[in-house]
Amino acid sequence: MTSQLKKHQRGAVSAIMVYVLLAIVGGMLIASQLMSGASLSGNNQKSDHLQALFLAESALEREIAALNADATICNASSLPVNLQNFAGGTFETISANIVTTNMECIVKVKGIKNSVVTVIEATLENQGGIGGGGGGGSYEEHFPSGSLATWPATETSSEGSSSLDAGENCTTCAGTPSGQALYFITATGGGWNNLIGYRQEQLMTAIDTTGGGVTVDFSLGYKKNVIGSTGGVKQRIYLELYDSTNGVSEVIWQNISTIDTNVWIPVSQTSVALNNGRIYDYVRISYNIKGKAGREPEVWMDEINISSGGGGGASPDWQTIKWDEVNQ
Repeated sequence: MTSQLKKHQRGAVSAIMVYVLLAIVGGMLIASQLMSGASLSGNNQKSDHLQALFLAESALEREIAALNADATICNASSLPVNLQNFAGGTFETISANIVTTNMECIVKVKGIKNSVVTVIEATLENQGGIGGGGGGGSYEEHFPSGSLATWPATETSSEGSSSLDAGENCTTCAGTPSGQALYFITATGGGWNNLIGYRQEQLMTAIDTTGGGVTVDFSLGYKKNVIGSTGGVKQRIYLELYDSTNGVSEVIWQNISTIDTNVWIPVSQTSVALNNGRIYDYVRISYNIKGKAGREPEVWMDEINISSGGGGGASPDWQTIKWDEVNQ
């Protein structure tokens, strides 16, 4: 009887051990499946992120190609920004902002794969020219109200002022008169007063002379007067083109004279040859005006028109200088 009981006990213990072993094995299988699923999900996320990154780079390459076709279109409205389907995902351009005219552009693009969105921001630099036939199209300045906001002044002597004169306008000049003109006058106090400096405005399209043979045509109007006694002091005023990359300017017109007739004088000239190897991205008006109390010189400028052409401008060559993955 005792022997039989012991057999039954051993059988029950064996059965329990089998059940425990099955439970352990089952638990291990479930844990393995869960870990495998989590690992698979993580791998999928990594794969989607990598593909989204490749798609964003595809968008960047498309914008570089567009800029190489036309170096002057670094802005969100001109660059292709529409959504593109590619390789099971999509990419698009978010924004494009000019830093230096035709030479530096910041572009933000994104790639999308499933629910993963990757955004990169890149700084592009044009290491070539602006292509085409060289030159840089046409430029006009009529000095309408508020225009001096884009013509900041830099002066080494500020004994006087420059502003818009709403009472003056070169009606005999080429162009479309605005009813105002750029105006300079020296201060009245003390002894001799000097107003020396320049105002400049950035060109929408730079004048590219890297291919050589570029010329400009220009026209403008100017007027000089002296309040009080006249005296033979020469007042200097210049129209220049400025290359901000190389820090050099080129004078295309100047007047250094004692004229004080208070009459508008129209000026025009064609086919003015420019120095080679420049990217002129600013138009500049420089001035050196000297006067004193009882002898106050006034100078006006108006209706500036510049057009350029000729030559064989170097082709654009946009390169990615740096890029970073950023938040959308």
